[in-house]
Amino acid sequence: MRLRCRTTRPSDLDQCVAIAADGCLYDRSALVALRTMWLDLLVCDVARSAVVVKAESPERIVAFGIAAAVERRRFDVLKAGCEPFVARRMVHEWCAGGKPFLNEQQYANANAGDGVNVFAFPLGVNVDAVDTSDEETARTVFVALVEAFGKQHAGLNVSTFAQELFGWFPKLSRDAEPTIRFYDGTYEERIAQVPVDRRPFLLLKTRTEIERQPTHAWASTFLRPEAPRFAFKAELRRLLRHALEDESDDALSDVLSLSTAALKKRWLRIYEAMQSVLPSGAQQDCGRRGGESRRHVIRYLREHPEELHPYPSSCSNRPRSVALGKCEVEAGVYDVPQWSDPDEVRIRRRSLPHRAAHCARHLQKAKKDQPP
Repeated sequence: MRLRCRTTRPSDLDQCVAIAADGCLYDRSALVALRTMWLDLLVCDVARSAVVVKAESPERIVAFGIAAAVERRRFDVLKAGCEPFVARRMVHEWCAGGKPFLNEQQYANANAGDGVNVFAFPLGVNVDAVDTSDEETARTVFVALVEAFGKQHAGLNVSTFAQELFGWFPKLSRDAEPTIRFYDGTYEERIAQVPVDRRPFLLLKTRTEIERQPTHAWASTFLRPEAPRFAFKAELRRLLRHALEDESDDALSDVLSLSTAALKKRWLRIYEAMQSVLPSGAQQDCGRRGGESRRHVIRYLREHPEELHPYPSSCSNRPRSVALGKCEVEAGVYDVPQWSDPDEVRIRRRSLPHRAAHCARHLQKAKKDQPP
């Protein structure tokens, strides 16, 4: 089985939510809100996500992972021991208008400071696409997810990492110690409906622990990276992340919901910012796919992944608009104001009260649709 990993696209989220429904870790109301929340995190570039697909059927997702940044105090609670279903409770908090995850400015400040505290949602595996009862197949998928995590977080100043796991995941990872078991006598009644072999665990790693084990499989993820030279804004980081996977311009336009002209404008902004690392005269061919400028940009970013993460100078205190397509608008996280650019639609994020009201309507509808 030949597998490949790629950055998650907005169009992948429906499959991801369907896969997550098999995990026993989310209730019905949380599943209704998952797509909207994940979309919000990805578009604002405050989460990292990758999907694993088969080489022969790249549109069908075999497995996926998604991680966002949270405040240090939440990790202190996790380390002390906490209730099960952490991810589920974070979804409900987000729906209620809370702020369980860092925004871009907070993310950037943490990246420039003591480090980012990364919380990963439960890994999802499509049991219809792969036979997880076969240990070799299951291990192959798990290794692909671990490699995808390392690639997505390369260059990020990671301080602490936590992830809720279930089922066969802890059994496959030799690095799963120390693993905190959520449930004891206190929570036994609460998780009684979850099969024993699918009950949740918490994997928790800190930089201090990893630094004591320089040969640890995750050691490279917890290295302290250099500060980025260019500190690109979120919309440019998203473009570059997909471009690193050798996506064509047509594919990039589709993934980012941009016109060809708008995409070209973004590339020009990148070339202008990176003139110091481009060869003399490379600007002349910047409009052609495969031109000298783009090759140098991609090569530089592969050697300097720190440029793909938020850093203080890339953020602004003013409300930031992002270019999105129909699927993002329909997700309900965004309002559509007047056209502010002839080449792209500018989408303004909904305020927290609007977002909470939108999610409440969906949750109410879900309850009505739920069979008695």
